[in-house]
Amino acid sequence: FFFLPSRHEMNEFVDKTWSASVVQFLTVAPPIVSMVSFTLSPMATVNKIKAAQSTGSFAALPFFSQMLNCLTWAVYGVLSQSLPIFVPNFVGFTAGCYFVYVYIRNCERNESNLKITSLLLFVWILGASIVLDNARALDLVGWTGSLSSCGLSLSSLVVVPQVIATKSTKALPFGVALGVFSACSLWTLFGYIVTNDIYVWLPSLVGVLSTSFQFMLFALYGFDGTDKKPIN
Repeated sequence: FFFLPSRHEMNEFVDKTWSASVVQFLTVAPPIVSMVSFTLSPMATVNKIKAAQSTGSFAALPFFSQMLNCLTWAVYGVLSQSLPIFVPNFVGFTAGCYFVYVYIRNCERNESNLKITSLLLFVWILGASIVLDNARALDLVGWTGSLSSCGLSLSSLVVVPQVIATKSTKALPFGVALGVFSACSLWTLFGYIVTNDIYVWLPSLVGVLSTSFQFMLFALYGFDGTDKKPIN
């Protein structure tokens, strides 16, 4: 990433170009939006699962991805001593554990692969933060968080073939997409303008692009698969 400005250069850019109020807004807004997104956005889907006592066509990956993604970034927030990163992700991790619990309890399918992967990643993150020195742990957790964030952003796209085949967006939660889009847009600005941290802004940008594609599917097929017909 030699073409990116250094953190010192970016801080000078921020001081000269962006007002203190803009920087302060970008320091406060992403955590608030993230906490709302992590806790409220998936709730409608979780309530549907509880009411039906079945996961139906909802995929497990988004729920597991949120839990692991938030755990990773909570640890990254501790290592980097960044409260704006730690607080919302700790809240998101707690909410994610609940969502995964509800999903597993009502799931007819065997999600053993996701369970094992989650356990391994959990040990990987906590082990690295304890065993490695701070600088190495920060890089390792940062890269893991970036990949995990990309996985969270792209996880909902696993149902895209089903959406196209059935011409229905029932398996694509709009609330989750809207929440991810809002949070990722702010984190992209936070990561680039405030901290110049590629671990933050790059996966957030992926999230913006992923949810933008999902909005295109909602525009094509409507919110329940009957509002609109696909464009030929």
